[in-house]
Amino acid sequence: MNVLHQYNLDQKNVCITTNNSSVNCQIAQEIEAICPGFCSKANAVWCMAHTIHLAAHDGLKALGNNSGDSITFTDEDSFNPMSISSLVNPTDGLHLEYNSIISKISCLTSYFHHSPQQQDKFVTTVNLVYENHKTGNANTLLSQVPTQWSSTYEMLNQALQLKDACNHFCTPEALACYWLSTLEWQKAKVMVQFLEPLYGATLLICESTSPMINQALPLYILLIKEIRQVLEQYDVAPIEPAAQAMVRKMSKYISMVLSQSPVICESILDPRIKQVFFATHESTLAEFHTSSLQLLKVFGDKEKKYVNRKDSQLHVNIEGTRGLLDKMYPSTSGEGCSFEKELQ
Repeated sequence: MNVLHQYNLDQKNVCITTNNSSVNCQIAQEIEAICPGFCSKANAVWCMAHTIHLAAHDGLKALGNNSGDSITFTDEDSFNPMSISSLVNPTDGLHLEYNSIISKISCLTSYFHHSPQQQDKFVTTVNLVYENHKTGNANTLLSQVPTQWSSTYEMLNQALQLKDACNHFCTPEALACYWLSTLEWQKAKVMVQFLEPLYGATLLICESTSPMINQALPLYILLIKEIRQVLEQYDVAPIEPAAQAMVRKMSKYISMVLSQSPVICESILDPRIKQVFFATHESTLAEFHTSSLQLLKVFGDKEKKYVNRKDSQLHVNIEGTRGLLDKMYPSTSGEGCSFEKELQ
């Protein structure tokens, strides 16, 4: 709060990004009490990366619920080859559970990281299996991190790239429980393709040091379409509950964003988005009982309020900018010049 006062932001229209923790919700309400132009529901935007994390978490949880069990993240420090989490019940090819595949790969990864000796053995296996092929730096297995959903994608994708080495490494009887059949690897590939849109969106957001809120609505809309397209491309009925869980979560946040005028205005002002993006995704907007014209109306209403308000600071900025340009470009001064009008 002191920072808002220090930089004179308490009297400005501000927009903040938070996750859904109760502490941040409370902070937004306190800002609303001291900032006349701030509304906690309209101006507090949820973090995009956090939203994607929650959607992916719901999807992975739904995969686990298919068989009545939740997916667990094995702790490599407490790894036990004889623990119940290391044992996978045999299933036929038609009813193979996706969470069983994740569990197998996760346990194999934990075994790999259990000791330097096992890591050396696996690297040797990779070099042997891919003797005539370049694997780059992909000669290790990646672990899951409970707080980073993307680590599940990275673990599956890395194991998939080294599937032949993984199976060769698991030929000893002691490691046979981690061996995956051809059908299991095919299903692992489907999961990677299923999670890839969310992973790509996460990288897109994290690559920027200052991601803008104008990306939120287009990003959520495109993610829903990408998830649905994966389901249409492959016969993945067992994975459909996970897709539905992700779509429900993303839809929840789209509904929230559609009620936040700052996000809508920022998106329309972005030359990469404008109204054209929303016009080409009318069918998705219709699911939320809105349209590109309604979004444009929200923008128009805000524009009128901004233009009609008497903002002394804005006037000072215009006069200061005009004075500077008059010195640099005398031709812009004089009677009939419309420069001030253009700035406004």
